Amino acid sequence: MHLKLFPEYPKSLIVTLLASMTALVCVATILFVLYIPATGGYFNLGEAIIYIAALLFGPVIGGFAGGVGAAIADLIVAPIYAPGTLVIKFIEGFIIGLLAYNINPRVNKKLWRYLGVIIGIIVSLVIGLIGTFFLSEEWEIGLFNLGTITISISSLIWIIIGVVAGILIVIGSLKFSIYTGFFILSILIGGLVIVFGYFLYEWLLYGYAALIEIPLNIGQVIIGLIISVPISKTIKRSIPSLADVHRKDEKYNQ
Repeated sequence: MHLKLFPEYPKSLIVTLLASMTALVCVATILFVLYIPATGGYFNLGEAIIYIAALLFGPVIGGFAGGVGAAIADLIVAPIYAPGTLVIKFIEGFIIGLLAYNINPRVNKKLWRYLGVIIGIIVSLVIGLIGTFFLSEEWEIGLFNLGTITISISSLIWIIIGVVAGILIVIGSLKFSIYTGFFILSILIGGLVIVFGYFLYEWLLYGYAALIEIPLNIGQVIIGLIISVPISKTIKRSIPSLADVHRKDEKYNQ
């Protein structure tokens, strides 16, 4: 099987996409952050842009934008993470783009709908449990390095977010094509890279404190998924040429 690594665009446009998506990842990463005092790390929204780059433009652009863009952001916000981020997020973006750009799903629609319901329930439970037991406390929020404010997020808010996320995934599995479901699976598979990658990196730096960021990184993956999939679908509908690489398979799976 021939693996597709780049969109079929002129080289000048590919270079432009590499630069622009890298910049967007960097800005999204430092625009809104939740600092984690125990490890010096932070929760951010850059994951969503990495996923959008990988889903729309394939593994090379997704990997490069993810690794380089997030590493530049780390040099600004948390320099000690920059080397690990460069490698971890490059691999994450590359895997998501590789799967999303090359898979050719042939799954029974009824089976997929059942699977979508199961995934929705699991995601809902994960968000609710992680939020209740690990994130229901005071957080320092940084807004584009302009200072920080402290907020308190109750467990009820995380439960509501979890329920809403689960419902959206279930609705998506029932309403959208099977291909959209494989986008979600691609993100979940790629997301494992940052969960385990950062755990190993932080274990070398901080020992047991690395355990703190496991649930946070899982939450970052899920929130990135919730943001990126509908945005990617909307962009592809608005700009049909972006959907050319998948159009044949999406028609099959409508």
